[in-house]
Amino acid sequence: MKTIRGRIITGCTLGAMLAIEALVMGCGRHADQAASSARAVAVPVAQVGAAPGAGARPGDSTASGQAIASIDSLPPEIAVSTSDTLITPGAVVEITALGSEDVTEVALSDGLGKRQPFTFDSTAKSWHTYYRVPMKIRGDRFGLAVTAKNGANRWRRVWTFLEVRADEVQVDH
Repeated sequence: MKTIRGRIITGCTLGAMLAIEALVMGCGRHADQAASSARAVAVPVAQVGAAPGAGARPGDSTASGQAIASIDSLPPEIAVSTSDTLITPGAVVEITALGSEDVTEVALSDGLGKRQPFTFDSTAKSWHTYYRVPMKIRGDRFGLAVTAKNGANRWRRVWTFLEVRADEVQVDH
């Protein structure tokens, strides 16, 4: 009983440490974004709901006694690029995603209630969709979330940010 409780606490501690590390590493990426505003940047977001070591067999462990992640417990990998990073309201942007082989579904969300699926191009081995930029955008930067899922219902979300032409922005009144 003590061993199981110790492993759960160790797993939770490891998960918290990884989350903190991801936040710290993410902050460094944002500094790079500010330096280069003319390109799309994908920022990974930690997966929610995956227990440390989920999917690992009971006997799998490292020398320190921590569980080894199995293939089924890992989220898919995804990288996103856009056809244009400097956008105008009303324009159409092509978004392409390259995913690991276990990706079964990719979807785009703009935070405004629009969610649309990507389609898989088997010859290019990539996922594609088109997005129409809203006419009214607040600010000079616009973020789109791209989420990839695999067959084990694990997911990874990355963000791509587009720069809005300052003279084209319409302000909500």
